[in-house]
Amino acid sequence: MQDRRGHQCSTTHAPFSAHNIINKQLAVMLSRSRQVIRIRPVLWWQGPRLLTCLLLLLSAWSGQAQASVVSVQIDGINGDARDNIAAAPILVALQSAESLSRQRLTRARQSIIEQAADALKPYGYYNPRVQLEIAGDEQGWKLTIKIEPGVPIKVTALNIEIGGAGSAAQVFQEWRKNWPLAVGDRLQQGRYEAAKKDLLLRARQNGYINARLSSAEIQLDPGIHAATINLVMDTGERAVFGDIDYGEPLLTEHTMQRLQPFVPGDPYSVELLEQLRNNLAGSGYFDRIDIVEQLQPKAQPPRVDLQFKLQARPKNTYTVGVGVGTDTGPRLTTGWDIHRLNQRGDTLSLGFGLQQTDKEFFARSEYQRPIGDDHGEFFFVSASAQRKDDDFEFIRTNSDESVFPEIDGNRFNQLLNTGLSKQFHPGDDWSLTRHIFLGLLNESFNTDDPDPASEQLRLLQSNPALRPLLNQDQQVLHTGFSWQLQKITGQGFAIEGTNMLWRVIGAVDGALSDISFVQSYLGFNHQRQLHENGKLIMSAELGYTESKVDNLLLEQDGETLDFSLTRLPERFRFQAGGDRSVRGFGYQSLSNNRNGSNHLLTGSIEYEHRISDAWSLAAFTDAGNAFNDFNKPKPQWAAGLGARFYTAVGPIRLDLARQIDTGDNAIRIHLTIGTPLVTFGSLPYLSGVQ
Repeated sequence: MQDRRGHQCSTTHAPFSAHNIINKQLAVMLSRSRQVIRIRPVLWWQGPRLLTCLLLLLSAWSGQAQASVVSVQIDGINGDARDNIAAAPILVALQSAESLSRQRLTRARQSIIEQAADALKPYGYYNPRVQLEIAGDEQGWKLTIKIEPGVPIKVTALNIEIGGAGSAAQVFQEWRKNWPLAVGDRLQQGRYEAAKKDLLLRARQNGYINARLSSAEIQLDPGIHAATINLVMDTGERAVFGDIDYGEPLLTEHTMQRLQPFVPGDPYSVELLEQLRNNLAGSGYFDRIDIVEQLQPKAQPPRVDLQFKLQARPKNTYTVGVGVGTDTGPRLTTGWDIHRLNQRGDTLSLGFGLQQTDKEFFARSEYQRPIGDDHGEFFFVSASAQRKDDDFEFIRTNSDESVFPEIDGNRFNQLLNTGLSKQFHPGDDWSLTRHIFLGLLNESFNTDDPDPASEQLRLLQSNPALRPLLNQDQQVLHTGFSWQLQKITGQGFAIEGTNMLWRVIGAVDGALSDISFVQSYLGFNHQRQLHENGKLIMSAELGYTESKVDNLLLEQDGETLDFSLTRLPERFRFQAGGDRSVRGFGYQSLSNNRNGSNHLLTGSIEYEHRISDAWSLAAFTDAGNAFNDFNKPKPQWAAGLGARFYTAVGPIRLDLARQIDTGDNAIRIHLTIGTPLVTFGSLPYLSGVQ
């Protein structure tokens, strides 16, 4: 484009910032006559201005930091334009100086005025009036900069064109819809530069590696305060993914191809490349992933070759964990993970643990093999064994008292699961995991024979229906599925997201199972920040089981008592209460007579407020119960206060909770480690399927 005198006209001004102190100024002085001029970038380090700035900066660096002897007040303009004046290099240098004389400030006067005027140009003010007042003495100076911005330059014409093979691509259509400067808007160079960079970035990220700007200029006519924007790009042909080199093979070619969301010849996309990086990182096989993109712009079609530098994760990982919780008491866990059993990528995980509560011991193992052509699809086999003290007793639900002294008992169960799992990535950090499984549970419960003279023996003699419950063996062949949807982002106090789980399990009596039942469970956890120092934490659980229930009438001291007992094995029963369920109640104390139940309903809402980087306070209310009669849930309520201390392994959560409307005024203490976002407090545990 040319003006009436035949001069090319463009401008590329950018605002001052803490990281960009390049001043782009007029190559010719603006005059009152109507003319079109071209703006060229000129670096700050020129002539007397450079000398003045350097002297001031050297003065600032020559001694120890102290309070500035210069304060600056800017009147007549606000917003980004005002901030840009304040970031002018001459003002930054003056405010960093230890001492200044009036003579030195007087010498800097013209530079201050010129830089203030230049700082207004990116915002459309090309003919401002700037005045400077200097007041004070060597003990402290005050600079008052008075601005009369004048009539701003406005956009009067737009010439934006995208041509080439990608001209109709959706990514560029979206960019055009978001163009920030319409005809009639005040010219703001920062917005123009940002939009131009965004256009080139979008082109590069979507494979248009030969995209070029054939025109990128702003034509100014200061006489009529007008600007014409010309921005023309040729996208060129879209590149494709080329050769992929993973270096020395760690895994089989098929296993690596499973992780690729594309194949050579597919259109190039940074999004697909980032997905490949995430797949490699999430596979658990690698500690470090570096990708070198080798552009081949002259190829037909253009292509991007990929060379990977992969550092293998150590084959074995060993873990030992020691902890304590108000539900579990002291506990110890150990683990051994073999991340690569072979080049196919099979994995094996082993572990065991024990805890003081109920003298519980467990052992587990899980084997996974990648299958199919899709990333995240596995065949798995898992096994677990558990032993714990489980005394036989009945509790009065209303009074929380034992009907008779407990009978010492032990419970053993062994669980074998096999099935298929698959992970999906719907986008925006969401992950969806599906399990389809078949399991075999063997569970046994036995008690010691009561002393012949004991109250327990007399109870059993008067209630023979209790005898079969003292020694039980059950086998359950069950099948089912689960879907888990997660999105968890952030760290520390800022962690937020959603975690939802749906699981269905069923068994048929006679088909290698001693019981028929169908059970569905739905869990929901959600955390989000309400403002910088406050967040909301919510959770809910709903469980329903179609299974037989035995109602027992017991005679005790001339009183007839009605008790409800599900036929479900203990591993499938719902129990609420405790650190991660309904706080204010004991661990798994909420169910029919504390023996577990068919149904579950719980909910919690909590507000947490940060008081320092590591500490926050919380207020909460929890409600819920586990029950056999779905029409009579009888929810129990509790409320309390808590404190959180954030560590590298998650928050240490201390809660003080009290029951509501039960007559129990005791304050119960709950201590846990970790965010509640990732766990479901009342979900019966089944190895390998959740």
